[in-house]
Amino acid sequence: NEERERKIIDKSLVKSIVELYESMGMGSLDAYNADLEEPLLNSTREYYAKKREDWINDSTPDYLRKAEDALNEERKRVEDYLNSSSEAKILKVVEEEILERVEMVLLEKESSGCRALLENDKSEDLQRMFRLFSRLENGLNPMASIFQSFISSMGFDIINRRQARLDGGEKDKNDDPKFVKSLIALHEKYLGVVKKDFSGHSLFQKALKDAFVEVVNKSVGQFTNAELMS
Repeated sequence: NEERERKIIDKSLVKSIVELYESMGMGSLDAYNADLEEPLLNSTREYYAKKREDWINDSTPDYLRKAEDALNEERKRVEDYLNSSSEAKILKVVEEEILERVEMVLLEKESSGCRALLENDKSEDLQRMFRLFSRLENGLNPMASIFQSFISSMGFDIINRRQARLDGGEKDKNDDPKFVKSLIALHEKYLGVVKKDFSGHSLFQKALKDAFVEVVNKSVGQFTNAELMS
């Protein structure tokens, strides 16, 4: 943990110790796994459990920046002096402690979670969020669900504005270019987000499609949204 806390360690000495454990196995990694790797994994879990508690009051983007840095540093640490077989195990422990255990807390933070990032067009932060949670099994599903809900609410806002115009006395007719342009612009904007920030992932394509099906099926006035858009 000393190196994790930015203290200088003798990497060549650590590497020599690792090589000693590797050689003790005489062709297998049994000694390395039992006497070095297993205690290392346990201490890694304890270390990042504490870091999670230290970081959790940060904004979601700040937390995720720290999480990404930690994962990169752990990968480099394996490269510098551990056996390469340890990389996947160490990264899985880190992912479980600082991502999986707090995913919903991070995604749902009111002023900095997924919805807030979408509202404020925080492209870089959304990309990092996608990148990190894609590391977890089914880690993108909650993000896609929030994305779909957000798009639906934006679409309903456009419909409510049309309703307000009709309630204010505007004549209802099967030609409402302002309304149609608003819906098309919404779709184009967030299709761009899916492509750029979410790597065109099928979960987010489906979330966008399902949100628009819901929006188009919620009509106001005597003409359906489908009729207005045709």
